[in-house]
Amino acid sequence: MFTALFVATLAVQAHAATTSFETSKRAAVYPAVKGTTLLANVTNPVLSRDSCGSVRMGNRAFWTCRDTEDYNPQTGQSTLPLLANTGGWTAFKSDGTPDLKPGPRGAGSSGANPILQMTGYDANHANPLGKPFYPFFADECPDYGACEGGDRWVGWPDQPPVVTNTAADGTITAYTWVSQQKIRGLTAEIKEPPTALFKLTYKPGSDASALPTVTPINERFWAQGQTPWGTYGSMVKDGMVYLYGRMDQPDETAVARVSVGSVENKNAYQYYNNGAWTSTMPSINSTSAVIKNGGAGGQGTFYYSDHFNSYVWIGAPYISVTSGFYLTTAPAPEGPWVQPYKIYQGTDGDYPGIGAYTLQAHPGLLKSSSQDGIYISWTQQWDSKTYGAYTTPLVYVQWQ
Repeated sequence: MFTALFVATLAVQAHAATTSFETSKRAAVYPAVKGTTLLANVTNPVLSRDSCGSVRMGNRAFWTCRDTEDYNPQTGQSTLPLLANTGGWTAFKSDGTPDLKPGPRGAGSSGANPILQMTGYDANHANPLGKPFYPFFADECPDYGACEGGDRWVGWPDQPPVVTNTAADGTITAYTWVSQQKIRGLTAEIKEPPTALFKLTYKPGSDASALPTVTPINERFWAQGQTPWGTYGSMVKDGMVYLYGRMDQPDETAVARVSVGSVENKNAYQYYNNGAWTSTMPSINSTSAVIKNGGAGGQGTFYYSDHFNSYVWIGAPYISVTSGFYLTTAPAPEGPWVQPYKIYQGTDGDYPGIGAYTLQAHPGLLKSSSQDGIYISWTQQWDSKTYGAYTTPLVYVQWQ
């Protein structure tokens, strides 16, 4: 038995080594754009939603957004209260494409333009806007994060959940990592804040508007001063979850990994450092853990494309307030990543100094990962005199 186990172990190691060698020899991929089409706004017309990202869950896409307010179509303005984060669903047509069609007049919708309409617990606005989708913890001024004295816990998910399992009965398990940051005005008060881990569970049922159940796993899954793996991006490939985090220099990226069944076990994680995977966590300022070109430094999305047989990141450059999308690719999650280059320029809002942000790709909206294109979106911020809500344009990018 020992001999058989030893031989099997050698076989696995040999396969891994061969795969690693073949991956390192794979030619770099530089996707080129054939054309782009502005499709619609993504919106629930009764809500103004900021900074939305999506993931496919079963036969729908699930979206999480940051700051959300009621929107009054009569006045054309958003109104308090302000929720730190919310969730919603969008549907697909029978041909597998997003269900784009005119919807009711409201945020991002004139009643005539196409929208990708979000639904959820607030779908028909039958009840007042509820509590945040990802809850605040007891020491974070629940239920809304606003503290006496003007401090605010933000509770902003920078990435959509990553789905780790879909059971035979359709029950879906997913996870999200959220930085536990507190601000005063727009100034962050915690240097290298801790990161909370949340578990999402969704079982399809008769109530199509029901959102996944959220379970807080650990308020400080990554401690203060540790790299916030998972907040810069996450994806699943071959039974592994890959988690990206920005380091002490926020335009630098590191990557960790864990099996899909062990996300809640910190001892099961490995970290890419000094050219190899190790169980020893590198420090947040470790130069040997930096993945060169692992994203352009701004918010974006990591995913695997069967069309290019390559890992892809699409998003914004560091400290960007415009809708200029950049792309980089790699043959493996850890790289080597090519120098990011610009693929698309969208239309910004007219808010002074901050016209656009939260650039996201949406591989979950594709029919399959071999499709020769990608959906992208961003947040447009407007001067209140121009428009009283955030808008989220959806664009389809077709590759050459």
